[in-house]
Amino acid sequence: MRSARQYALNLGAEHGWTVHLHHGVHRALGLLLKDLPDGQRVSHSHLRERLASTHLPMRHTAEILAALDLLVEDRQDTSRLWADRRADDLPDGFRADVRGWLLWLLDGDARTQPRALGTLHSYFSSVRPIVEQWATSRAHLREVTREDVVSAVDGLRGSQYTGALTALRSLFATPRSTGASSPTPCEASESDAAHRAQ
Repeated sequence: MRSARQYALNLGAEHGWTVHLHHGVHRALGLLLKDLPDGQRVSHSHLRERLASTHLPMRHTAEILAALDLLVEDRQDTSRLWADRRADDLPDGFRADVRGWLLWLLDGDARTQPRALGTLHSYFSSVRPIVEQWATSRAHLREVTREDVVSAVDGLRGSQYTGALTALRSLFATPRSTGASSPTPCEASESDAAHRAQ
């Protein structure tokens, strides 16, 4: 606790903490470390539980503990939880493929940068009604044909058409290692895409 409080003093001096903030971090470290056995660390969930009703500075206290390797990160990734919940809403035969696609977008790979959660929201909102329609006549994503895709986007115009086609291309480009279906020749032609986007 003495080491953590000294580190907090030094860090606060460097960053211009107020006396009030110094005092709050000092008290929070006392609450969390007073009875902590040697060699043990504080979980993030325990930190939140202990400090939630105290109005003590949670973020700054967590920063001190993390810098001293005294913090265990046990928070759930809300982005992954969102992807799981959205996939769970889909028909059985499509659930695993779409979940694999969403997680691939989140994580990226050697050739693809991770996408922002807002991009996933946009892609999924475009793909979901199409997938639900396919599920009435197809058991799995791998059964979907190019004609199914052309039919699914028929009638869409402008940004709706472009958004749906971009999301579907991404869905069918998902690597096999994610568990999603392998790519299929299902894209509308570039000339058709340009015409629909106008």
